[in-house]
Amino acid sequence: MIKKITLKIKNKKIPIIIGEKILTSNFFKKILPKKPLIIILDDNIKILYKEFLKKNFKTSFIISIPSGEKYKTRKTKAYIEDEMFKKKISKDSILLAIGGGVVLDIASFVASTYMRGINHYLIPTTLLSMVDASIGGKTGINTSFGKNLLGSFYQPKKIFIDISFLSTLSKKEYRSGIGEIIKYAILFDKKLFEASL
Repeated sequence: MIKKITLKIKNKKIPIIIGEKILTSNFFKKILPKKPLIIILDDNIKILYKEFLKKNFKTSFIISIPSGEKYKTRKTKAYIEDEMFKKKISKDSILLAIGGGVVLDIASFVASTYMRGINHYLIPTTLLSMVDASIGGKTGINTSFGKNLLGSFYQPKKIFIDISFLSTLSKKEYRSGIGEIIKYAILFDKKLFEASL
């Protein structure tokens, strides 16, 4: 079952589509725009979905980056941009980011600056990125002076939350996401906080 909700941020309405196995569904393929698609993911997701991506996204251009916070850098951002320039990716292309917070942050930052901004979609694959990194338009990379010191606020066109990714998480990653939910519940939603206890 697929549920659609709308996130309202200032004067923008961002559709959030929530369901199970969205990425591998016909629904997902049908709603993708008929435009060049650049898929950015990390090595872990590439290994998990290599055959599926090869079969279903033949005309897309896939850029894989190493997994982990230490790769959320200027160097990685420049690598992605250079690969896009080499392939002559134009302003009317769509960037699709699939991954956890690191991938979403850096891919969204690329989307916000490449040719002064291109449209992008997000598919978070961890609970933490589902409740935090994919919401609010935060983008960023780390520097030797601190975390997320370079970035922008740039809203995606759509967010796809595929709960089937949750079955691939370690207990540590899952707890990390639950901790973020509890934090938001304490700040904004008493009923949600009581339900999480």
